[in-house]
Amino acid sequence: IADGRADPARIYLAGHSNGGGMAMRFACDRPDLTTGIAVIATKVPTAYQCKQGRPVPAIFFHGTLDPIAPHEGRPQGSRLGATLSADESLALWSARNRCKGIGRRQTVDRRNDGTSATLTAYSGCRAPLWHILIDGHGHDWPGNRRGATRLQGPATKEVAAGQLSWRFFSRL
Repeated sequence: IADGRADPARIYLAGHSNGGGMAMRFACDRPDLTTGIAVIATKVPTAYQCKQGRPVPAIFFHGTLDPIAPHEGRPQGSRLGATLSADESLALWSARNRCKGIGRRQTVDRRNDGTSATLTAYSGCRAPLWHILIDGHGHDWPGNRRGATRLQGPATKEVAAGQLSWRFFSRL
């Protein structure tokens, strides 16, 4: 920003796994510099929930078969750190963004890849909140061209996180 290379009114962060945690942390610590975040394959850490603060537009991508950031969260004492579940993470961000409820939902299942995606847009929010729940998806970046891997689990081709994140950001 100081060098004139970034517009302070257009700072977007997108992160996968720990990078998603980084995007959430930056939005919590510097909401004044955050136009929007995309969080892929991670949940809110129990140690840093950031419940209060200015609403920040956010889009979340969660796979139900994620072996690294499990859909139900990681328990206390986990070597990777404890996290909330996907539902608890969304409830926290819904409250943070002052959403009144769930608005529209759309399910996508066209690829015959063993996955389906449900896109949820929350309603009445002070800052937009979208959630993409991918049934049958693991820890990979959604829409990546690779197939399933032993470490990351099954991968979806139903939705592309990059394209959906850009669509979300371009509406802000």
